[in-house]
Amino acid sequence: MSEHHLETLTQRIERSIEGLDTDLDGLACAVYEWQRHHCDAYDRLCSHMDVGPVRRWQDVPAVPTQAFRTVDLRSHRPARSSATFRTSGTTGTQAGEHHFQDLTLYRKAALAAFGGAFGLDGARRRCISLIPGVDEQPDSSLSQMVTWVLEEWGDEASGVDRTGETLLGLDRPALILGTSLQLNDWLSRNPTASFPPETAVMETGGFKGQSLEITRQSLHAAYRSVGIDTRRVVGEYGMTELSSQWYDGRDCEAPRRLESRVYVPPPWARTRVVDPVHLNDTADGEPGLLVHYDPVNWGSVQAIRTSDVGIRARDEHGREGFRYLGRVPGARLRGCSMRFEGIIAS
Repeated sequence: MSEHHLETLTQRIERSIEGLDTDLDGLACAVYEWQRHHCDAYDRLCSHMDVGPVRRWQDVPAVPTQAFRTVDLRSHRPARSSATFRTSGTTGTQAGEHHFQDLTLYRKAALAAFGGAFGLDGARRRCISLIPGVDEQPDSSLSQMVTWVLEEWGDEASGVDRTGETLLGLDRPALILGTSLQLNDWLSRNPTASFPPETAVMETGGFKGQSLEITRQSLHAAYRSVGIDTRRVVGEYGMTELSSQWYDGRDCEAPRRLESRVYVPPPWARTRVVDPVHLNDTADGEPGLLVHYDPVNWGSVQAIRTSDVGIRARDEHGREGFRYLGRVPGARLRGCSMRFEGIIAS
């Protein structure tokens, strides 16, 4: 396939992000054909699986996240990679790598999903990130996203503050970005803090690190104790192997009851919940593995099978997504909370 094919494909993905192309089945099939042609490892996997006709996004064969640790999953020439993001990994294990030929669509998708989750327009506002920027963590996809958010919406007093000292003197509402473990650590150290009304929080990452485990219920209780309305705490779900993010709120409002929260994909992406043996869709109310479909991953593979467990559900607006239940028992710890756990202790 030629550069002309790639230009046509990326333009179609861009239109999908902009809401101008809603043919997700057609887009998924086009990305699938590109990736089979340009990623030898993915082509071998599909041949081994004896894949039938791919006519819908659900038909696209998924790659397990573990494969990013051992297999080169580039759907572009290695010499053309402009960025590589790596999973957190653990001591003695190999980190997964997600290579990008170009970050243009990744940036567009990340900002579109974030802006929708927090109801952001073009106005600048106070944005404080406990998460380091990409200049400090160049191989972290989360740090890259945070940097884009600060560039797009941060005012002159916005930026990265790993200590969170600026949060103690806020004289106006702010948008705070942090991993769950970072936020819990800051709130534990500053139990008498008080925040201006309308302060919002992006909460991301798991609730278990290598040396610490918390619950989302306890963290939300801590928010309330310092005057943060938990309806303005929006959870983000993402991973290094994806280019898009899932959020459990819209327009900076999420259900107060955690049991009612549903992570919803952006309009151009989808999630299936499948049984771990046959990889068929689970029945309503039945837990299963999460399989994500993200066409913005055109330079790698668009369908990712995770070790995360969830239940298919709809949010209060009727949008389909999933309720996150946790990791498969025995699955390797991973994620942005664990990546930045060492920063908390430093």
